[in-house]
Amino acid sequence: MDPESGEILFITEVGSRMWGMEEFASDYDWVHIYQVPTRSILEGRKIPVTRPQKQYTDDHGRLIDASFMEIGHLVQLLISGNINAIWVVTSPLVIADLSDARERLRKVVVSTLSRKSYHSIRGMAESQVSDAVRRRGQDNPEKPYLSAIRTLLFGQRLLSEGILDYTVMNGLLRDREGSPGDRYEAEFVKLDEAYRKSRLPQVPDEGLFRDLLFSLRTGDLERA
Repeated sequence: MDPESGEILFITEVGSRMWGMEEFASDYDWVHIYQVPTRSILEGRKIPVTRPQKQYTDDHGRLIDASFMEIGHLVQLLISGNINAIWVVTSPLVIADLSDARERLRKVVVSTLSRKSYHSIRGMAESQVSDAVRRRGQDNPEKPYLSAIRTLLFGQRLLSEGILDYTVMNGLLRDREGSPGDRYEAEFVKLDEAYRKSRLPQVPDEGLFRDLLFSLRTGDLERA
């Protein structure tokens, strides 16, 4: 990446492999978090919050689906409780740490989980169910239902216990009766119940995220 357009801070993997649900042919979903030069911001230049996705095969024959997001945009999503942003920062699959930004962000995320993530979690699961409806008659039509259940189980633990559990699918589907297409509605009910009973704060601590981003921005300026 062009130094003037931003440096990569860290890369994590999301998608099926993050959950241990990949198939042999599954691609690798890598999210690259970059930081544009603070000087560019102060000069009033337009800051790209994302960059075009890339798909390529690496030297090991792996199909990489690479996406890119600027650190400021990521922080804003975290403040809003966005579940995708939480996954990016706290994924157990870390491809590269090129700074201390990910670990610093992870600590803030874990310490300030909130009920605000409920709407993002529910919206994600609803989208996955809609995808299942569109895939009827295609290969592996239940895969989106499994994704929805995975999201809902993760959300239940987040809201009820304040825990980010990437092992929620380990054995749970095998132990429950019925097909994924029959189970997901019950998991929505459980998510709603977890939200109603949750003792987490209503919103994340915005100040902690803002302070961290300020530190990253000023640190870049000092190094320039």
